Amino acid sequence: MRCSAKDLKKALDTIGPAVSKAPHDEKIESDFVRVVVNSDHTVDLYGASADIIITTRIGCTADKPFEFIVKATQFKNIVSRLPGEISIVKRYNEVSIKSSRSEYVINSIDIFPDIPKLTTKGSVTANAGIAEGILKRVKICALPKPTKPELHGVMIHIGNEFIEFCATDAVRVAYEWTEAAGENRGAGTISLSAAKLIEKFCKDASKKGKDAVVHFTIGKRYLLFVAYPHFILAKLIEKDRFLDIGKLVPKTFSVSGTVSVNEIISSLNQAENILRDSVDPGAVINIMHNPDGQSSLTVEAKNEYSRSKMTESIDAVTVTGKTDTKSGVEQHNERLYSSEVKVNAGIIKDMISVLGDQKDSTVTISLPDHPALPVVIESPKHKNYRGLIMGMIE
Repeated sequence: MRCSAKDLKKALDTIGPAVSKAPHDEKIESDFVRVVVNSDHTVDLYGASADIIITTRIGCTADKPFEFIVKATQFKNIVSRLPGEISIVKRYNEVSIKSSRSEYVINSIDIFPDIPKLTTKGSVTANAGIAEGILKRVKICALPKPTKPELHGVMIHIGNEFIEFCATDAVRVAYEWTEAAGENRGAGTISLSAAKLIEKFCKDASKKGKDAVVHFTIGKRYLLFVAYPHFILAKLIEKDRFLDIGKLVPKTFSVSGTVSVNEIISSLNQAENILRDSVDPGAVINIMHNPDGQSSLTVEAKNEYSRSKMTESIDAVTVTGKTDTKSGVEQHNERLYSSEVKVNAGIIKDMISVLGDQKDSTVTISLPDHPALPVVIESPKHKNYRGLIMGMIE
């Protein structure tokens, strides 16, 4: 088999996130690569860990099909040293890798994690750029280290012509959906590392153009993500029922305000600085509507230990008050009213920061009319996004 050293090195970089010198699982040492030379003059490379399997394909010239398994780190180090075209030959349990000036011989092995067969529940095709953006916005609410199995990453729900992503750590929730062409249904949760990897490949795929698409297929235990010529097979923790977000969103709000993303991030940064040494990380957010003056959102923080405090007001683009009546939602802009809630300054800042950093980016924050209900974060730019965060009850 003969192929470009540059193409082979790029393929090894692609499967890199699924291989490691250290085992991800006691039963799986993942520093291996499986190389399959096909009769149609292509080469498939597989990398596998306990959570993720990645494969990619490159072109080659081959006399006959064959395959081998070698140490990934060792194989990559050799390939990176060879220029131009390289030749690979397998003889029994030895693999010869050579160029015009050099030759290396390494031993092949017989052990490699099996690539599982998928029992498909649902599959859809989504826009690559949109999928990347959604994963970026929701994964902020996924815990890096799980406290509960169902809270360890990003939940994925495939429905009829849509795909929804959701993450939660029990204090906050973020979810967003997008239209997608497909059929059937399925749901499951992938690890945070798998979600980050899929986001990266979505980004790479979207570089091909705004119409680039990616494919998601949910099986009984695995998610198959495809961005040609790559695919990632990520391990799923199956859930009997996808998190019912609709039941978490309050039906009524005390008050809602739309403000600049940059301005509220700046205020929350100041609040974090004030609260740096405090045992209480909470900042008070107050939204006020004054029909005779300027509507505003105010961020207040107080550090009892250092006796420092701050109050900063932001002009609101719009402020509305809502009440639930038999006729539906009524807006009362003709009277003075305000509402406030205490939230973790760092957590809400992280959730808002992923909604955009352009000068004209805005965020709508709705304060609940009961302390046991969450604050709701919405983005006029990302209309299918919702972020929920519980207030701190004193």
